[in-house]
Amino acid sequence: MFYYNEKICKECGGNCCKFLPGCAIPEDIIKLYPECRSLECAVEKALLSGKWSIDWYEARESKYFLRPAINYKRTYTTGLKTKNIPHTFAGLVKTGKDLIFDPAWHGHCIFLTDKGCKLSKDYRPDQCKRLKPKSKINDKRYKCKLDIKENVKLYYARIWKKSGVDLEKIGNKVWEMK
Repeated sequence: MFYYNEKICKECGGNCCKFLPGCAIPEDIIKLYPECRSLECAVEKALLSGKWSIDWYEARESKYFLRPAINYKRTYTTGLKTKNIPHTFAGLVKTGKDLIFDPAWHGHCIFLTDKGCKLSKDYRPDQCKRLKPKSKINDKRYKCKLDIKENVKLYYARIWKKSGVDLEKIGNKVWEMK
């Protein structure tokens, strides 16, 4: 299930990708690191690359999931008005360790370029593949639709929990390594 529409996505310029990177499922990460023999190894390599972050759904207990890191430098310098910049952006450009655990609400996906996504269609996160591009609504803006009926962060956190991989433990290990 991949709903990519090249014409609409090019016209839009990646507004969904500028808002927040899409969530990944374990299979997405394994596919990116085929040399790994375990999901734990693939997650560790992803986090060490600096291109992936652990995010979480806030509830009674934190539930973790993986998504592409936010390109804070690009987000902070490409015209977001101050009132729309979350407190984590205010005078701060996150790098290195700060990207491992990152519960951001807004920001450019690290894989977004001026020409589109760096990742080929087969290697994009699950959430990105599930977005259904829609044309402009009343000539105002593009609106993509997601086929997930519950809170997106919770949905992906549940998938990661079922995988049996302890993202918090791996994230802490990578934190110590950096």
